[in-house]
Amino acid sequence: MKLATAVMIAGTIAGTAVTCVGAAHIIQQARQQKERNEAVLVQNQIEWLTQVTTHRDLARDLDA
Repeated sequence: MKLATAVMIAGTIAGTAVTCVGAAHIIQQARQQKERNEAVLVQNQIEWLTQVTTHRDLARDLDA
């Protein structure tokens, strides 16, 4: 095998590895963002339930 061919193959392998690591990083970021969004939604639900259970007038407004 010629040196130029070996260098080209090594570069291709290295480029593929970098691409895979980048894709894994993007997937991990998306997963973490989804978890943060879910945590915010849960907190909003807890706050809403707290308000409704401590303020009867709010609960009556929801029945109307």
